[in-house]
Amino acid sequence: PAFKARQLWNFRPFLRDAPRMLGLFAIGAVIMVGFAFLLDHLGVLPDGGIFRLPREAPIVAVIIFVFYPWVSCYPQEISHRTFFFHRYEPVLGSGPTIVVVNAAVFAWFHAAFWNPWALGMTFAGGLLFAWTYLRTRSTLAVTIEHALYGWWAFMTGAGWFVYAGSVGS
Repeated sequence: PAFKARQLWNFRPFLRDAPRMLGLFAIGAVIMVGFAFLLDHLGVLPDGGIFRLPREAPIVAVIIFVFYPWVSCYPQEISHRTFFFHRYEPVLGSGPTIVVVNAAVFAWFHAAFWNPWALGMTFAGGLLFAWTYLRTRSTLAVTIEHALYGWWAFMTGAGWFVYAGSVGS
């Protein structure tokens, strides 16, 4: 009963925080390309390596672009961020503790992919997304941020580590 449903969209805080989110994403995108090049050089990425998805399966890339935010990101952000903060903020407070615990829980939800890359990437993303949610209280803002990083991870090749078809590879 104490949950405020407006947190599920909360458009104004997204608009206010969008410049910060886009600036960080610009830096993060460059880092992610470097990370993907490193993984490709180490032979960790599957055959075809960096930017394989848009080159070899552009239709799949478009499908991911259209559906990933609403089928994957938004539901995850409702459960992993909005409801998590609603439930555990009274216990953990609204500081660094809840951000780190939330990031660890978010990473643990990706443990089913059975690789350390997925855990590391989702822990880093979880820190950023939890911090954004703490600043904005907007599921929409965090969904858009999650979608940006997720899209870019899939396009660069690092998305392989959080793709269900990669389990056991």
